[in-house]
Amino acid sequence: MMNEKEFRGQLKRYHSSLEAFCRHVRKNEDDWEDLLQDIVMRAWLSRDQFRGEASFGTWLYDISRSVFSSNYTRKKRIPTIYPERLPDVEELCEDEQEALQHLKEAVQLLNEKDQNLISLYLEKRSYKEIALATNTSEKNVASRVMRAKEKLRKFLKGRL
Repeated sequence: MMNEKEFRGQLKRYHSSLEAFCRHVRKNEDDWEDLLQDIVMRAWLSRDQFRGEASFGTWLYDISRSVFSSNYTRKKRIPTIYPERLPDVEELCEDEQEALQHLKEAVQLLNEKDQNLISLYLEKRSYKEIALATNTSEKNVASRVMRAKEKLRKFLKGRL
């Protein structure tokens, strides 16, 4: 079981990604802060279930999707959107911001399962970690990521 110090250290490491996820799926500040608090609480209560088979970040992302899906989509009937982990927008120049916007638009055109895979892939997760997070095989992940990247490439080809 992960002790409090280890948990806090890991949470601090992934806090910006977690906050970005919450801000992306819940635009209202009060809503995304509530979601963030719900995710941290669920992770804390579930910390003894962290087996280390995947990274803490993958485990936390899985909890984030679960909390969002169970507590927010059913009650408020909003679409599930999985963000891609990207650099801070303020640090990007205008051309990069435009390219980033095109990428976000392209990712939204993918089906939900592929959005999830690409989000994890963009976070530089290994196929093994993605397979564990999505409960599928590494070969399936590799195949789906390749097809999703090809769809993104086709969409972006005419836009960039």
